[in-house]
Formats: sequence, structure tokens, C-alpha cells
Amino acid sequence: MAFQDYFALFGVSPVANENEIRSAYRRLVLQFHPDRNPNDPKAEEKFKEISVAYEVLSDPKARAEYSLKYAAFQDSLRQRQISSPGEKAAVPKPKPVRAREKAAIFRYEFDGPILHEKDAAWGIALSVVLCTLAARNPLLYPAQSSAVVMFFLPVSAAIGGGTAGLIGASFARAFLSVADNWPKVFLGYSVGALVSLGASFLLCPFAVLVIYGLFFSTRFYDHLFVSTLSGSLGGVLAMILGSRRKGD
Repeated sequence: MAFQDYFALFGVSPVANENEIRSAYRRLVLQFHPDRNPNDPKAEEKFKEISVAYEVLSDPKARAEYSLKYAAFQDSLRQRQISSPGEKAAVPKPKPVRAREKAAIFRYEFDGPILHEKDAAWGIALSVVLCTLAARNPLLYPAQSSAVVMFFLPVSAAIGGGTAGLIGASFARAFLSVADNWPKVFLGYSVGALVSLGASFLLCPFAVLVIYGLFFSTRFYDHLFVSTLSGSLGGVLAMILGSRRKGD
């Protein structure tokens, strides 16, 4: 069986790092996926070849073994050139990487699940901290409240912020995982931020309405403002932190 140059197939150098390999793989999968090329046997065969190549190059042990075979293959080609100087051996060269494909190197990769409980944990923690700080600011929360009120206020913010962080980061992660240029990266963060804000604007007022509507009758709008503001900021920050994670 003829030796297959996986580096040339991916259009990368033999010393390409893991992110470059993965970005090239994502690009080729999108190009040759059978769903995008129905009734095309060549595209299906190419897709299988790409999958096999990625299994080898993404595994450190398998790649080390393949690199030895690759070096031997290159040596044999050089020996063939020396022994037959009048013939030009067909030495496969890596395809030039275009500017857009270079930008894909900076793509955010995620090996973990789209929904991650750490996003909710970040949203809860940040919302509680921000709400506690806001409640102590006389410009945002003029009057002092009882300890019971000050306990339930961060709770209402945490409900919205935790959910906003979880949902917003999942949307951002889904968009960023297929982004291959900076405008798409910006779009991914924008979508995540909008989803986070929408979730917090819905859930924080609902939590305040339930908690303070049933137990406390005064200063409802102050509670609503501080809780929603803290939950929104906490959710957006959790989205940013969560969408930058490369998987666990």
C-alpha cells in the first residue's frame, strides 16, 4: 500500500502543533462531509481518508510512529533523486496555507460538552459577589436592609446569573467552535452575550418577584434593579470565561 502523506493532506508542516492539525481537520471535514456532498463517492472517500489521518495525527503515540515512517519515506524520495538525477521525484509538498486558514489556527476548540456545569458555577459566584458589592453601594442601593433581605438578594441574582452563564456560554461555544475568522469570533461572543442578558433579564425579575413579592413588600424595585444588574453582569462574565475554555 502506498504511503499516505497526512501532513500534505491537511496542508500543514510535519512540525505542526495540535491546534493547527485540529483546525485543518475541522476545515476539511466541513468541506468534504457527506451531508454537504450527497451522492459524491469521491467526497465520501476523501472524508474517510481525512478521518483516518486525524486519528493518527491527534494521538501522540500514533503520530510519533507515523513521523518515523514519514521520515523514512522522505529519505527514500531523496535517495531516489540522488540515484536518478535526471528524474524529478514527485515529492509531495504541504499546500500553502491561505490567510483565512491561518486565522483558523486561533479558533477556539472545545473537547468537552457544550453544556458545562462550571459555567453555571461561575455565573452564580460572580453574580453573588457583584450583588453583594452593589448592595453595599449607596448610589445603587441607598437604604440599609435587614440581614434576611441581604441574604435573599444575592440568591435572586444567582438564579439569573447562573442560568445566564450556563446558556450563554453554551451558545457562544457552539458558534466559536466553527469560527474561522475574527468576525465570526466576535459574532460568537455577541450571541453569547445577548443570550446571557436575555436569560438574566427574564429570570432575575422572576426570582425577585417570587422571593420579595411573597415575603417582602417594600423596596421591590430597588431589589429588582440590583438583582438584575448583578445577574446580567455575572452571566455575561461567566459566558466569557466559559467560552474560552478548551475542554476538560
